[in-house]
Amino acid sequence: MLKLTYTDADVYIEVLSAPIETAIAQRVTLALRCGETLHVTPNTASFLLAAHLPQLAQLQQLLKQHSGAIALAVADADWVEITLYGSWLSSSPYAHEGVFLIALPAAIERLIYQLWQASVCVQGVRG
Repeated sequence: MLKLTYTDADVYIEVLSAPIETAIAQRVTLALRCGETLHVTPNTASFLLAAHLPQLAQLQQLLKQHSGAIALAVADADWVEITLYGSWLSSSPYAHEGVFLIALPAAIERLIYQLWQASVCVQGVRG
């Protein structure tokens, strides 16, 4: 499972071994115990990947076999936007900060994580 944490400044991605249902149940339990509101909704999440990474072609090839949960679109000459379809967990339905969870085949999860890490490095060099 991929866990994307959106903050006011950035997005962080982790690969987790727990089933998505377990992760959501744990978040709901934590919110209930803390007396906090938690909204869990089916939704999309997007982030940018560097367009010139060689592994991007490998991701595009894997997506042909597992279409539906992921979309890629060219953002500009340097970046590709990846959109994932999964579960959004946040304090309000309109929050821009929260956690996004999606379960994909392990090879795709690892590749997305590696592409994101490489893109963060590229962004740091250019930023």
